[in-house]
Amino acid sequence: MKSNDRQFLQLCLRADWDANAQRELSRRIAAGNIDWAAVIQRASTNRISPLLYHTLRNENSVPPEFIQALQRAYAFTSRYNLYLFGELIQVLHRFGATGIPAIVLKGAALAQTVYKNPALRPLRDLDLLVRRETLSLVESILNDLGYVAPRVEPKRGTTMAFESQMLFVKSAPITSRIEIHWSLIDSPFYQANVATDWFWQTALPLRVGRVSALMLGAEAQTLYLCAHLLLHHGGDDLLWLNDIAQVTLLYREQMDWDELLRNAQEHDLVVPVQKILPMVAQEWGASIPPDILGRVSELRVHPEEARVSRWLTTHSRSAARRFWNDLWSLNDWRKQFAFALGNLFPSRTYMQQRYHIPNPLLLPLYYPYRWWLGVQTAILKRS
Repeated sequence: MKSNDRQFLQLCLRADWDANAQRELSRRIAAGNIDWAAVIQRASTNRISPLLYHTLRNENSVPPEFIQALQRAYAFTSRYNLYLFGELIQVLHRFGATGIPAIVLKGAALAQTVYKNPALRPLRDLDLLVRRETLSLVESILNDLGYVAPRVEPKRGTTMAFESQMLFVKSAPITSRIEIHWSLIDSPFYQANVATDWFWQTALPLRVGRVSALMLGAEAQTLYLCAHLLLHHGGDDLLWLNDIAQVTLLYREQMDWDELLRNAQEHDLVVPVQKILPMVAQEWGASIPPDILGRVSELRVHPEEARVSRWLTTHSRSAARRFWNDLWSLNDWRKQFAFALGNLFPSRTYMQQRYHIPNPLLLPLYYPYRWWLGVQTAILKRS
């Protein structure tokens, strides 16, 4: 995205809470010279069309056809999110009836508490954090509700051992996806270093319809959103940046910055706060005290965190590179052996699903084919 395009979209988003941004936005719109077709396209790509509609609907100088396009996106988001929230209520009701605590993560929590309007925050799926010991019961409940895991594990137990989440999909009447998390960051290093105890202990009550659940507290929410944005999305996503700016605005009176920084250090999440918090403060006008930004810059980054964060934020990482990065993130040779075995020699069922092998007798040939694909992709991405 061009710098001036990004700045205009940022201005649209900031105008929701920043009076100066709103005045500057109105001035630019009245001055003309805006490629509205390009703006609508970029808004759609960045999943911020409903937010733009909320900001621009009262700007008389915006051509009506573009307001209508944004309105359609707003209406679609409203309908789909309401359907997803209906699904979420069913799941949380069943969890509550069986004594399973759950923290609602990401967009589903933010749509209700930060944006206070489900139509403003597009959702791709529902994300729930549960305790590891409840996973078998969680899977059983989701299966009863029509959700199935679409992916076969490379080997039995590898998902629990080396991943942070598991996807469940329900295809009818409308496709809906639920990601069940037992760890917050998708990296073997962070699964070992980000204990979820603090996130559970500081969680806040959340009402979804008439059902009770939990959401991350102010400090945990901010830290998690920074980590997720940088380590999973590369640190440059307008919707997620807006989420963080809105969270700091909502909790500006309650935010315990000392606690946030202490836990960033403790959980090896210093790099995300050093990268993201100055950005949302400088470019988005987020409610972060200047002295806190100074302290953020002084936090010590552990060498292992620096190395892993570089791996995770490298653009276009190949499958082979991801394999080696995750392998060396494991600090025990037994875990490394199990991880390598599961990835290099997956089960017959996994291989059949992944490669659609036409004849079972060809299975042995597909293992070197799998390895070659990984090497080839690595070579192409380096060239």
